[in-house]
Amino acid sequence: MCRTESSTYVTDRSQRSRREATSNSAWVPSKASAKRSGDTKAQGGRGVTGGRPPLLDTATKVAVIGAGSLRCSPTILGAVFSRPWPQGSRLHLCDVHGEALDLFSRMATLYAAESNSGLEIWSGSSLESALEGADFIVLCFGLGPLQARFESVLERFGILPQAEEADKIRAVLLNPLFERVNDLLSGLHDPIVVNMVRPTRLTSQLLAATAVDIDAPETLDSASRVTAAHYALRVVQGDLYASLELKKHEATPLAEFLRGTRGGGALRFDAKALTSWLAELERGHSGISDALLRDEPY
Repeated sequence: MCRTESSTYVTDRSQRSRREATSNSAWVPSKASAKRSGDTKAQGGRGVTGGRPPLLDTATKVAVIGAGSLRCSPTILGAVFSRPWPQGSRLHLCDVHGEALDLFSRMATLYAAESNSGLEIWSGSSLESALEGADFIVLCFGLGPLQARFESVLERFGILPQAEEADKIRAVLLNPLFERVNDLLSGLHDPIVVNMVRPTRLTSQLLAATAVDIDAPETLDSASRVTAAHYALRVVQGDLYASLELKKHEATPLAEFLRGTRGGGALRFDAKALTSWLAELERGHSGISDALLRDEPY
């Protein structure tokens, strides 16, 4: 069963609420959220060294931001359900695309039943609710409603999608959402963060938190996106064996990190990166900064 939240994804910071979805089943607070609230039982820490996954022994909140991603979600869900979690742990899937979020929420529910992982599945569009009290966070969001502007800017200024300039344009457009994420992460106690937002070599400079960068899977073209959507539908409809699909993700970089066999993260934030990228783009394409910085919220 997947629980959904009632709050919505609001872009105006003055209107944001920090409402967490409620349930008639008890949610055991994570160590991070309990420690912030002064619960003495939370003392002792989670054993995190350099961003390595801890040996978690209390209920954990796992948040996936951009959980409707056709590129990332099958891999992320496969990795998350490749290991057991303490009783009372929770997987919170967040995305503004309702149809895609529903699809992968159904996949998560199926994997949870197959793996006996102990994870309760929640989903919703509120970034605040998803990150509230999160212990383990995976960022995999894309441009979402800004994809049309990205494509329009490339066409207007004659920039090829595979060019380095296109990657910088993508990063500039993603920056407002990273700013929101940074604001919310600053209120958490030592969360473990994985950044899968491509291109990670650039987006890691927008993330003001120690994180593990995983620049995979590859970006999907239009045909591959259709194939990925059909694959997800086949899984949730029972046309494919969930147990076999889970095994396909046991050797992915994220699964290895979750098992503690892959190295820890680093803080790569650069406060000057955005200004530098805009200056470089403007030198080659006069007027592009104005096109990118129009006040249209994510």
